[in-house]
Amino acid sequence: DRLGRRELGWIIENRLLVDRLWTAAQQAGVRMHCPDRITGLEQGLDGASVELESGRRLRARLVVGADGGASRVRELAGIGTRGRSYGQRGLVAYIGHERPHQATCWQRFLPGGPLAFLPFPDGPEGPRSSIVWSLPDEEAERLLHADPARFLVELSRAFDGPLGELTSVSARAAFPLRRQLAATQHHGRVVLVGDAAHVVHPLAGQGVNLGLRDVSALLDTAGRAAESGADIGAPARLARWNRRRRSDNTVSAHAFDLIDRIYSNDAPLPVMVRGHFLGIAGRVPPLNRALWRHAAGT
Repeated sequence: DRLGRRELGWIIENRLLVDRLWTAAQQAGVRMHCPDRITGLEQGLDGASVELESGRRLRARLVVGADGGASRVRELAGIGTRGRSYGQRGLVAYIGHERPHQATCWQRFLPGGPLAFLPFPDGPEGPRSSIVWSLPDEEAERLLHADPARFLVELSRAFDGPLGELTSVSARAAFPLRRQLAATQHHGRVVLVGDAAHVVHPLAGQGVNLGLRDVSALLDTAGRAAESGADIGAPARLARWNRRRRSDNTVSAHAFDLIDRIYSNDAPLPVMVRGHFLGIAGRVPPLNRALWRHAAGT
């Protein structure tokens, strides 16, 4: 309602999104070299080339590194990173529950880290949600291997939410949480997007969205260059894109970091600060609208 929309956003299952993107790439005539790996990268004044493990060498005016947090493109381009480990893991699973989720996300901030329930299509046995539970490493390891019944008891106690009895849990997995920012998202004719450029805390569910915004801005930059017959990989043009995206991504990463520090803490000062923060955000219309717009990616 605050943005004139019925929904703030949508949750899409990762494997469904990946499947649709692969299909779209094939339909667009994208030439695939898969499976393969990049082993070398060279840049020149008018283009760049990459060497693949298969021995193929590909040339282009622009190289886009979208190969994840352990990006080989970033490494070969000589771009460093900085960040920190949260000493946490994100435990994920599908949870069955008694009451419908009503297409609503729920999140609780706990001393060990935030717990999110995200709506998921109902299964044969009834309503389901997916969870992301940020936990200290040792606690995550214990709950990852806990008996399912015991896990549901502890999850129910932690969530204490409106979904009624928690009835089932799928196989569980966990991944380490960290903040990692590339020193730059652009070097010569190489740009980094998504996790190759920025790994953030999952508490706001914005990691993929930041990557999609990188790509959207890059398409806009390249499209305007192509329309005018200019070089889409011109370093000066990419530098402007880099300033725009790196500013947004850096502010977002540190904002998520601050929220985690404030809300996942039972010490008196953070408790006082978070109450005032919510109060101020709710009472100042421009700030309130800005927060909603940023969450919606507009």
